[in-house]
Amino acid sequence: MPPSTPARPSLTVIVCAYTVDRWQDLSAAIGSLHAQTRTPDEIILVVDHCPELAERAARELAGARIVPSRGKPGLSAARNTGIAEAHGEILAFLDDDAAADPGWAEHLLAGYADPAVLGVGGLIRPRWD
Repeated sequence: MPPSTPARPSLTVIVCAYTVDRWQDLSAAIGSLHAQTRTPDEIILVVDHCPELAERAARELAGARIVPSRGKPGLSAARNTGIAEAHGEILAFLDDDAAADPGWAEHLLAGYADPAVLGVGGLIRPRWD
């Protein structure tokens, strides 16, 4: 019998956002997650105390679960909300003004093939306007 392939861990990507002023960047961030060579099992957009953004995201960002941040305004509470809402075995964060390269999720998960790995990171390349 051939050796069994280890089960691929499930991946949740959490994006936190707080303003409609960065809508174009946020749309690009979510779009980059849908364009992955290994699509995330779950995309959560945590909206940090901005009802206008939550409403627009619910209308226009298909494939992302929109949740309001719980707790005080700020990134810490927003990330903790995303963690509490996530179902994936692996949780990854993407900034609302970042776009993931198409192989980002695949490369991120490759590190977990080694059972001794507890966490991974990645390269950040600035995109200067």
